[in-house]
Amino acid sequence: MTYNYDRTAAVVPTDYQEAKARRDQLEAEYERLGRALKALSGGGLMGMTPEHVRTTPEWKKAKREADAAFAALQAFNTVYVHRFKREIAQDRRHR
Repeated sequence: MTYNYDRTAAVVPTDYQEAKARRDQLEAEYERLGRALKALSGGGLMGMTPEHVRTTPEWKKAKREADAAFAALQAFNTVYVHRFKREIAQDRRHR
């Protein structure tokens, strides 16, 4: 799946359960794309991706997609944690 970030990804549902489901979906997508990027990164020194890997089109595409997924998750969480502050605190207390 190609992930194209746009501002609509930051739209947070007004229902807490729907918002949690959307957050879980965005997190899963980011984790999946992050694993794909890590698989392409190779074993450079100190965990750094070697230059010859970073110049490949496959790595560049995976990096763009992972960055876009992170930006979408970040934008979503910015609104989510403020809108549902009480609900999040209540969930944490019940764990």
